[in-house]
Amino acid sequence: MIATGIGVLLFLIGTYVVLRVSGLTQLALTVVGGTGLIGLVIGIAFRDITENFLASIFLSLQRPFETGDLIEVTGETGYVQLLNMRTTIVMTLDGNLVQIPNASVYKNNIRNFTANDNRREDFIVGIGYDDSINEAQAVAAQVLIIDHPAVLQRPPSLPCWPTVWARRPSTCECTSGSTATRVAG
Repeated sequence: MIATGIGVLLFLIGTYVVLRVSGLTQLALTVVGGTGLIGLVIGIAFRDITENFLASIFLSLQRPFETGDLIEVTGETGYVQLLNMRTTIVMTLDGNLVQIPNASVYKNNIRNFTANDNRREDFIVGIGYDDSINEAQAVAAQVLIIDHPAVLQRPPSLPCWPTVWARRPSTCECTSGSTATRVAG
């Protein structure tokens, strides 16, 4: 490939020199200009291929993920199967293989879920209006924090996400308690 490129370049230089020596300066300039135009057309035609190839080199050097990692990129979440010269192949959580162009992978945010051994999961637990909030919290803590082997015994924090349901318009009076937020009315 490189030898062919060098051969073509030497041929064009030789043709240019022969035409200049022969006194055909205008024709020599036309040949050089045409070669530049052809190079421009080829460059535009192979822009995506070149961009994906360069992105694969950069991804291989930076290594933001490895084969088998669970990642999210360009809206697709799945396990990395292969990084080749053109695409990154991901198996989604529902078992589909997706080929994502490496240029898209390189340009977008990558969430690597397996880069850190610890991961926070959020759960929404719904309870009835007549049920005890304290009892529901105790059951959830027992099941998730104490009994489950994958849950850290000393997590960095215990987040609290209060949620309210309000009537439209939002001019109703709201009261707040220490364990729950309720809508008065």
